[in-house]
Amino acid sequence: MSKEIWGVYFSSDFQSSGTGVAIIDGNLVAGGTSAYYFTGKCDFDADLIFAKMNIKKFAPGKTVLNEFINEYTLILTGNRNDGMIVADGYIEERPALKMSCRMKKLCGL
Repeated sequence: MSKEIWGVYFSSDFQSSGTGVAIIDGNLVAGGTSAYYFTGKCDFDADLIFAKMNIKKFAPGKTVLNEFINEYTLILTGNRNDGMIVADGYIEERPALKMSCRMKKLCGL
């Protein structure tokens, strides 16, 4: 995968949602929202994606999990199709906390 900018829509089981951007450069991913930034790795196998990202807080605000968490690891698995990625996952440190993301490719770099 080449260098690309993606728009991200996050949601959770708590009826919360948020938006942000992500840069995917090969198997590296980085991005953020208004209160959190993330870095990590993603692996693609055809149209399947697996990502593990470290999320850290840098400004006041809750996560889409409706909790004040300063740092956590998000594990996502999903599919890529026609400029879209749809993935579901959980917080590694607290697997009962679930999160989903829908991503739309905005442009290449």
